[in-house]
Amino acid sequence: ATRHDEIFSWIRDNERGKNNHNNNSSNKKRKRRTPQELECSSLVVDFQVRSWIALDDEDLVNVEEDRVEKKAIPHAVKTESSVGLTLQDVQLGVKLLEDQMHAFYQLT
Repeated sequence: ATRHDEIFSWIRDNERGKNNHNNNSSNKKRKRRTPQELECSSLVVDFQVRSWIALDDEDLVNVEEDRVEKKAIPHAVKTESSVGLTLQDVQLGVKLLEDQMHAFYQLT
């Protein structure tokens, strides 16, 4: 599997409800959680991914010699490992997120 496959798999696996702690079997012995753990777990369970980006020094769009991963184009920001995250990378990432939000909410 390529890096973009890992990212898309993580997004799919963490969509709303799939990791809901209420789906756990009731006969399992549960560890007592601290208030902070309870707060974090409720935040993590109650979300839906609407927009996201991946900042990576690996090319997530051109994944193989003749294969372009088109579904990664609106999400991928390729950084240079020798330089690190640049202002241009951040600007592109923000633009990609804005574009996704506009598409999701059907804004003009």
